Amino acid sequence: MGAARSVRLAQLAEQIRQVRHHSRAASGRCPSGVSELDAALGGGFCRAAIHEFIPAAEGTGVFSLVWRVAARAAGTERWIVAIDTQADLYPPGLLQTGVSLGRLIVVRTSQPSDALWACEQVLRCSAVAAVVLPLRGVDSRASRRLQLAAETGGGLGLLIRGDKPTGPTFAASRLYGEPLVGPPGMRRLRITVQKLREGRPCGPLVVEWSDAPGVVSASAVLGDGTGVA
Repeated sequence: MGAARSVRLAQLAEQIRQVRHHSRAASGRCPSGVSELDAALGGGFCRAAIHEFIPAAEGTGVFSLVWRVAARAAGTERWIVAIDTQADLYPPGLLQTGVSLGRLIVVRTSQPSDALWACEQVLRCSAVAAVVLPLRGVDSRASRRLQLAAETGGGLGLLIRGDKPTGPTFAASRLYGEPLVGPPGMRRLRITVQKLREGRPCGPLVVEWSDAPGVVSASAVLGDGTGVA
C-alpha cells in the first residue's frame, strides 16, 4: 500500500507540475515587433496556441511577418520547425527576417495529412518555439488537435492558409494580410484581425518594414496605406 501510495503521489505531483507549466506558457505572449499590432492582439501572439494567417495573394508580406514572429519566439535558445509542403523553402532567404539558421529544422512532405501529423507531433515538443506550416486549409477537427498539441508544448503554431476560411477555428487568432505599395525597399502590409480568442477582432492596420538584410524592425503607418500592390 505504501509503495502504491507513493507512486500515486508522484503522479499527482507531475500532473500539477504540468498544469503549472502549461498555465505559464499559455499566459505568455510573443511580440511581433510592431507595437500597434501587438496592442490589437492584446499584447502579442498567445503562446501555447495556433494562429492562422491568410494572404490575400501569393508572395505577400504575410510570409515575412510569420517568419519574424517565429524568430522572436525562438530567440537564441529554442527551435523553429518549418514544414515545407511545396519544396520551395529557401532558408538563406529567411536571414533578413531574423531567423537563425542554426536553430531551424526543415521537414519536407508533399502530403497534407503527413504535414498535419508532423506539425502536431512537433508542437508537443517544449524545445520548439514555433512551427511554420503553409497549407491549403484545415478542418475543425485538425484545428482542435493542433491547438491541444500547442498547449502541451507551449509554442506557437503559425499556419499560413491558402484558402479563404469563414468558419469556426480553434486558433487563438486569424489575420488577413493584403500587400500594399510602399516606399522603395520597404514592404507594406494591411492586416485585419478577423478572429481573436481573447478580445475583439479589429479593422485594418497598415505596417511596413525594410527588406534590407539584417533589418528586422517594423512600424505602423498612419492612414490606410492605400495602393494595393
